[in-house]
Amino acid sequence: MSQTKLEKETKSGWKFFREKTSNLIKGLGAYFAVVLTNISLIIIITIVTSEHSFETSGLLYYLYISALFLVGYSIATTKTVNDSIIHKILQIIKRFFDVVMAASGFFFLMPLLIILAVAIKIESDGPILFRSKRVGQFGSMFDAYKFRTMYIAPTEKPITKVGSFLRRFSLNELPMLINVLNGELSLVGPWPRLPENLAETIDKDNQILTVRPGLTGLWQISNTSSRQSVELDLKYIKDWSLWQDLKILFKTVFVVLITKQNRA
Repeated sequence: MSQTKLEKETKSGWKFFREKTSNLIKGLGAYFAVVLTNISLIIIITIVTSEHSFETSGLLYYLYISALFLVGYSIATTKTVNDSIIHKILQIIKRFFDVVMAASGFFFLMPLLIILAVAIKIESDGPILFRSKRVGQFGSMFDAYKFRTMYIAPTEKPITKVGSFLRRFSLNELPMLINVLNGELSLVGPWPRLPENLAETIDKDNQILTVRPGLTGLWQISNTSSRQSVELDLKYIKDWSLWQDLKILFKTVFVVLITKQNRA
């Protein structure tokens, strides 16, 4: 074996190892984020609703440790090309909000998620979740998780009855909270691009790829074609603020409940 070939194989093996290690760390971080957030919510609810007085110093200490972990995980999974300290701090706050909200989503929505998973499995054979390749921040590839809404075998009507209901209210996208926890998606951001039409759906400077894509965003809540996604996503990046993210989140709820419109 030539030295050049050996070096290439070594680099390839090292890259594979780093990717696997990175995914493992992110997975563990996401797992502990969910556990700590859910336990913290239970503690807070207990303290607020309890009619009896009890020692809370130990519980408050646990909340403090949980908050430190969540902040640390948010810092570790935040990437930005902007060198401004203020911008970096705001991005960490955005990431912290993403982690806490996604983890809380699993806490409050778990009964619904279980019911939907059972309904999908009862109606048709096949996996409960569907994975779609998407392009993430800095061009990294990831699997976006969604509830399966179509039959596996070819049929006259490819979309299942449960799938039609899920798409109507965008409930099929709830599993993408996993991607938010892993740091592959943000709650709000540019539309996560498909690899096959990436060249046609990003700007020439690749500015869109410098930002973490979002579960929702300006384009996702606007009634426009995919061709206009570039313009809207660039506008989002230019005008970005935490307040804008909150407004988009609230408008997303309105769009889902009122227009009942879903996009793939």
